[in-house]
Amino acid sequence: MTVTPQPIPIPVPEDFPVRWDAPEEAQLLWMWNNTHFPGPVSPLGMDLMRLAVIPGLEKGLKAMGAPLREIRTKRVNTFCYVSMVLDPDLLPTAEERMQAAIRDRGFRIYQLWLEQWQPEVEAAIQRLRSFDYRGATDVQLADLVDWAVAADIRMWEIHFELMPGFYLAPLFKEACARLLGVSGLEAYEMMQGGFNLSVDASSRLWRLAHGAPAEVKEVISSLPAPQALARLRETDTGRAFLVELDRYLYDYGWRSGGLDLIEPSWVEEPTRAIDNMRLLLRVDVDPEEEQRRGAERAEALANRHRAALANEPEKLNEFNFLYEVVKQYPQMQENHNIYIDQTWRALLRLPFLETGRRMVARGVLAEAGDIVYLSLDEIRAFFAGDATARQATVAERRAEMARWQAYVPPALLGTQPPDAALDAFWSDFLGVPVEPSRDPKVVKGIGAARGTATGTARVVRSLAET
Repeated sequence: MTVTPQPIPIPVPEDFPVRWDAPEEAQLLWMWNNTHFPGPVSPLGMDLMRLAVIPGLEKGLKAMGAPLREIRTKRVNTFCYVSMVLDPDLLPTAEERMQAAIRDRGFRIYQLWLEQWQPEVEAAIQRLRSFDYRGATDVQLADLVDWAVAADIRMWEIHFELMPGFYLAPLFKEACARLLGVSGLEAYEMMQGGFNLSVDASSRLWRLAHGAPAEVKEVISSLPAPQALARLRETDTGRAFLVELDRYLYDYGWRSGGLDLIEPSWVEEPTRAIDNMRLLLRVDVDPEEEQRRGAERAEALANRHRAALANEPEKLNEFNFLYEVVKQYPQMQENHNIYIDQTWRALLRLPFLETGRRMVARGVLAEAGDIVYLSLDEIRAFFAGDATARQATVAERRAEMARWQAYVPPALLGTQPPDAALDAFWSDFLGVPVEPSRDPKVVKGIGAARGTATGTARVVRSLAET
């Protein structure tokens, strides 16, 4: 007799109250979106998640052939949860549609990025960079806020139009196992070494740190970042170094620790760059050199496998085709992240911060940065003439986020559906979850490198703690 697996309600911790807006919500599986929001998310951050990120993700997954009806999102005790509602009628043909999307766009996705989408993203970035925030009228600023929200929607559409390219890594891994019998780790080693903006950003900061005068290195290495920055501003040598740091930050300082607009950029808080430089001073090899070595290893592995397939031309042609395509994967993955997830999102703070400054001037807020504790509707109401004092509202919402800051919420809420096999992309891209350790002194994770190392383990919550 066959027993059909049944959905299982997920127990909710007593100290994590959940209020469902409708009974049907409790029947869905809700996943904590700690990839994008590893802690509490602000009201403004959540509004932009609903308006821009989630619709872009839903559109991208549907274009990939995912058997998806809709994606819902919910803020529970300040944490962001998402639920992917499947369409059972689309399940039988999902694999066929996914393969078609990869054939149609996946193999040329990096060229599409370079020729179509990157110029569009660069134009949006330039508008936020060049806007005269202090000189704009309220009407002009309100128009910019509306444009920025619409542009954010478009940025996330572009972000997830790249999704067929994200499947290239598991596709290449599967082909290497089938054609050559090699491990997934070795397949991934063959993808490394291509130039990308993340390595360039790290390399330039490494060279800036290692090329600094000895007294500057000593200050960065020995003092907490805020004190180090203050000390550098006191000397001619330190000020000259900070001029060079500002040049770096103009190019690569528009980034933060997450997607929530509550996070200041490195441009706003250069101490974040100081923390990174302190870490890089402990690294002997330029990241660009590490990249070059990785490229050499990748090509050596590829040549070895080409030799193994020399007498099987069809397999060799397939390997060569996929290898040339997948080498572009790290470039696409890293560069789009620098442009959209980092630079665009960091610059998106600027129109809201200027709005916050004007709210302070009219008695609506106590500090400009408090605008992240308002909803988008409340911000638009201000431009429509609503000057209601919101300091008490902000204080309440800030206190709520602070109360949950140290809490680790449940990974899942709602109802667990019957077991289903993980898509190769999601299991490779996000990792297969490991069974948590029952020993409080043991932390389990996902292996990401060869070999075994033994040493003192530390839990580091920020670079300031390194």
